[in-house]
Amino acid sequence: GDKCHFVAYCHDLTEVKTQMKVSESLLEGSFDAAFLTNDQGTIERVNETAVTLFGYDDKEDLVGASISVIIGGPQAALHNSHNYFAGATQERLDKIMDKMRDVVGQRKDGSEFPVQVGIKTLQVAGMQKFVAYCHDLTRHKAQLQALQQETLVLTQEQELNQSILDSSFDSIFLVEADGIICKINASALTEFGYKSADQLIGQNISTLVGGGQAGNHDEFLSRFQDKENTSRILGTHNQVLARRKDGTEFPCHVAIRMVPGTDKLVGFVRDISAEQEAMALTLEKQAAEELLMNMLPLEIATRLKENPTHIADHFAKATILFADIVGFTSMSNSLEPVQVVQFLNTIFSKFDEALDHYNLNKIKTIGDCYMATSIPGCKNPSQSCAAVCHFALDMIHELDDYNKENPNQPLNMRIGINCGPVVAGVVGTKRFLYDIWGDAVNVASRMESTGIPGRVQVTQNILDTVPSGEFEFDHRGKVTVKGIGEMDTFLLRGRNKLRSTAHWQNVRASIVGGGFSANERGSLADLVRLASISKFENLESASEIKVDAVPEEASHDEEEDGDFEDAMQHHEEELNLS
Repeated sequence: GDKCHFVAYCHDLTEVKTQMKVSESLLEGSFDAAFLTNDQGTIERVNETAVTLFGYDDKEDLVGASISVIIGGPQAALHNSHNYFAGATQERLDKIMDKMRDVVGQRKDGSEFPVQVGIKTLQVAGMQKFVAYCHDLTRHKAQLQALQQETLVLTQEQELNQSILDSSFDSIFLVEADGIICKINASALTEFGYKSADQLIGQNISTLVGGGQAGNHDEFLSRFQDKENTSRILGTHNQVLARRKDGTEFPCHVAIRMVPGTDKLVGFVRDISAEQEAMALTLEKQAAEELLMNMLPLEIATRLKENPTHIADHFAKATILFADIVGFTSMSNSLEPVQVVQFLNTIFSKFDEALDHYNLNKIKTIGDCYMATSIPGCKNPSQSCAAVCHFALDMIHELDDYNKENPNQPLNMRIGINCGPVVAGVVGTKRFLYDIWGDAVNVASRMESTGIPGRVQVTQNILDTVPSGEFEFDHRGKVTVKGIGEMDTFLLRGRNKLRSTAHWQNVRASIVGGGFSANERGSLADLVRLASISKFENLESASEIKVDAVPEEASHDEEEDGDFEDAMQHHEEELNLS
């Protein structure tokens, strides 16, 4: 029979197998999911990353399936079409090939997630194939979203910081360690005369330093970097001069802080021009008030400040003292003017200290004459009269001490005291003076002018007013007083050391409960101390006022009293009281 012959063709597939392995390695080596599809969109190969990313069990679950199974969102329907690739025009392919697109991926369980897809086309054995790489954007999207949120928060924080900066009344500067300005607030622009932040940002902070210190500011910043210097500067307010854009300067307080975690510095600048002007006005006002307090009694100065009108008061009983230094006229003729002033300042300063001790008031000095009164400070006529008498004795004591220190020029003093009704007040608008007027004033002046050197001459009114037994007096007799006639006068011998317990208890009660101010009580308490009552308060009997007659003594030298007489006469004529 017939024989059957077979022809076999053998093709070496070694190279093909090798290329397939290479292709497989290329797909598996990718960090992204990789798909090889034909022009109908049928998956022919996938890598393990694709299986894992899209939630499948193995490659066989995907191979042979349409690429649409991994596409979600609105793109899924388009990929279901079999001619999605094959029927695509070249223009359409140009739009999707070799480009990265963000699409929605779909896992096997139907869940969707963002992926980035890149598609390339290739020819294999005359057939068109497509390779798609899919990159999971889930983490990237989360990171991007977090970054966007951080950026939003940062932007909001920056806006908040700028709002806080701009809300500050102080000028605020954020500067680099080398002094370059990197941020400022609105107050800084206004304060330093700039229109926009761009005019200052990038400039050295020394541009704003005044007082000729701008050239030293770099050295200051260099020293500031030293920790020891930094600790001394941080947290303190330093007063410096700042300079505006127009070159004008103004005083300011500067505080510097380090920005934690950076080498930046933040400086706070406050203009203190108004503060210094207010302080200068306050100091000027204080100086004026102190001057007023030196010119007038505290009570009167206070009233004058509160109501700057004429002050006029009537006192039913005030005690008035006049004192004149005997021998001063002849002594002053032999001295230089500056020596005369120094002498009077020395003596009268001691008198002023004693005066304050008794809460009395100096009316004025006329040459070497000294006038004082118990008003307006003392309210109790009896105790205030006693205070004046104590003051008179202290004046003689002070002059005795001066004579001991200056034996070559011994001086003496006449003092006259009277009490009675007076009118007191402040007159005029310049060089304010709290003065007193009345017959009681004139009589006190005559007690001095007709007095005896080294003694204190008083009227019967004084004996009737001072507390019983507090002083010892000598009866001088009749003295002719100008404008009045003969008057019975007395000489204050000194303090009476024998005082009863009952009397001093009354004094204490008067001081504590008599309506005196704290200062007045302090002065009267000192008066009690001066009388050394602690040594005699156990005595039971009180001595009466001791009045002994003394012979008429020669009056003072008319020439020595000339200055005071003329001044008092002028004083009386002014008021029509002589």
